[in-house]
Amino acid sequence: MLLPEIDEKATINNVRRFFENEVDRIARVAQEDLSGLKSPMMSDMPKSASNGNHVEERLTKQLQARVMFDQIKFALSCINYPYRQILEARYVDGMSWLDLGNRFKYSPRQLMRKRDLAFLYFADTFETVHDFHIYGD
Repeated sequence: MLLPEIDEKATINNVRRFFENEVDRIARVAQEDLSGLKSPMMSDMPKSASNGNHVEERLTKQLQARVMFDQIKFALSCINYPYRQILEARYVDGMSWLDLGNRFKYSPRQLMRKRDLAFLYFADTFETVHDFHIYGD
């Protein structure tokens, strides 16, 4: 086998937790709007400098978050329709699952399966930055 087998369920859970718990914070620290994840353009330096103690540490943290934000944006841009759009609509636009199902004309079961595939595709495209995969025996 060319690539090791992954535990899909555990990998999906890792990516889901990342989108639900970390992406929004990365955007805030980077001083970026989540809607910026829809465009695969790279950002430059931080938009504004902070004042006070530890300016260099804060700027470094902000710059690291902006780099991560750009890496998330690029990984999303590598995912095909409808998988990327499902992730963007849910985690960038904040659409409910019911609204997503209506928008894409999927049953709840179809939508969850496509969401899970989108998480797996994101794990693959983001692997060079952080490996969300959990590998099977």
